[in-house]
Amino acid sequence: MSKANFFSGITWLVLLNVVVKPVWLFGVDRQVQNIVGHEAYGVYFSILSLSVILSFVADLGLTNLVNRQLALNEGINITKLVLSKVVLSILYLILVFLVAFISEIKEFSLLLLIVLIQILTSFLLFFRSIITANQFFKTDAWISIIDKLLMVVILLPLLYIFPVVIDLFDFLKVQLLTLVFTIIITVIVTFRMQSSMLSNKNSIDFKMTMPFIFIFLFMTLLYRLGGFLLERLHVNGAYEAGIYASAFRVTDAGNMLGYLVASFLVPFTARNLKQTALLETTVVKLRWYLMLLGGSVMVYTIMYSNELVRLLYNYE
Repeated sequence: MSKANFFSGITWLVLLNVVVKPVWLFGVDRQVQNIVGHEAYGVYFSILSLSVILSFVADLGLTNLVNRQLALNEGINITKLVLSKVVLSILYLILVFLVAFISEIKEFSLLLLIVLIQILTSFLLFFRSIITANQFFKTDAWISIIDKLLMVVILLPLLYIFPVVIDLFDFLKVQLLTLVFTIIITVIVTFRMQSSMLSNKNSIDFKMTMPFIFIFLFMTLLYRLGGFLLERLHVNGAYEAGIYASAFRVTDAGNMLGYLVASFLVPFTARNLKQTALLETTVVKLRWYLMLLGGSVMVYTIMYSNELVRLLYNYE
């Protein structure tokens, strides 16, 4: 794929996500927190953090490895990989409930819904990695917003227009339904591709996934462990975790663009490893664009932090 096509895909990805994801984060997710309260949302956020930390078990680096292997035009046995992910998802489910039991978490109904969402998200990312590995960046850009767009369409009127009381269970059930719909579309798109992914010759050696496993685990521990520990250890943990979540949402929105760009850059780099000049110019341009945008957002949030808090959240 040429640099022009790559930046075209990136542009679509950025535009679509800039339109949809902030509405999801600050229009839907934020309003749910304001409605259910910081304490209830803090419990949800703590359990979500735990499920995200342990979600590496549901994938074991397969998504990143498949993305790289397909980008290098190496075949994979997709049937075996899907079966492997099913087994890993069951192990993940058992592990999360075991850790929750040890941690004395009581909200098992809430935990089950959150874990199912993480499993579906893992499968969605797996199939999307096949699409990006085949350099269909615009297609992936559109798929990346389907679930959140559906959430916005369904929940925004219920949260702001109609007098309907939404609780965390309703919120999570809608997430489940939108993820199922998005996965169905993604699977259809994936299997319509004429790709080396349909090869039955190559299999994945789990030893090759170890670097991806450790990278994901350490990154999620750094990113998510604070919310879980705060809720478990603080004397008023649930409420404090809710306050933490309100600030975390702003950080999450800020990290969104960098994560999405990286998800495109991995297969692009693998496909063009021998084109050093192309990779250097592409990476340098992206680096400066992201630094400029990130620096601007950082300065703005620091200068207007109090105004942002009052605008976004209800504090007693």
